[in-house]
Amino acid sequence: MGDWAFLIYLGLLLQVSGFLVREELMLRVLVASGICCDLAFFALQTPPILPSVLSNAVLVVVNVAILGVIIMERTTITLAPREKRLFQALGTLTPGQFRRLCKRAEFHEATERTELISEGELTNALYFVESGKFFLTKGSEMAEAQGPAFIGEIAFLKEGSASASVHIDAGTPYVEWPRAKLGPLLARSQPLRNAVMTAVARDMADKVARSLPVARRGG
Repeated sequence: MGDWAFLIYLGLLLQVSGFLVREELMLRVLVASGICCDLAFFALQTPPILPSVLSNAVLVVVNVAILGVIIMERTTITLAPREKRLFQALGTLTPGQFRRLCKRAEFHEATERTELISEGELTNALYFVESGKFFLTKGSEMAEAQGPAFIGEIAFLKEGSASASVHIDAGTPYVEWPRAKLGPLLARSQPLRNAVMTAVARDMADKVARSLPVARRGG
């Protein structure tokens, strides 16, 4: 084995250490490092032991790929600034859960007065006003409220009709999750559904704390 025998022992030490660690990220780092030592040992032989080099290279690639998935699940490093603000506003999702939610999201900025939901009509999307005011109309009563806030969340989750109409003015940024995209995702993942429900509950508590609606006038 020559001068490179220590790589085999180092690789074994790293891999055994990895299997003794309960934290998945560190486990993968240690195991991948150990396999790299094995790969280096077989590659440095004269001649190189190619079957072992190739098999260990495959194992390294697999572990690095899984490491990438774990990092994406735990960090916001690849999110755009607007996505990071939305992630912080929601506050109850892991980065991985948020990425799955974000893939089904449609980001908009109203170019004119836009009605998001209509009183008495089925709600086919969940909305989130990122900032600015939104305006509620129920019968002859009108009120205004301040984002960030969910719109139509109860009707969306109960698959019912909206209890009030809500519109926003031009320039207001908002996010839309169509039922056809979000519904199946929430049905498949109970943890994600629980996180969204928690975000909705927190949003409703914030609305109560802000004593919404803040202004009321007869229509």
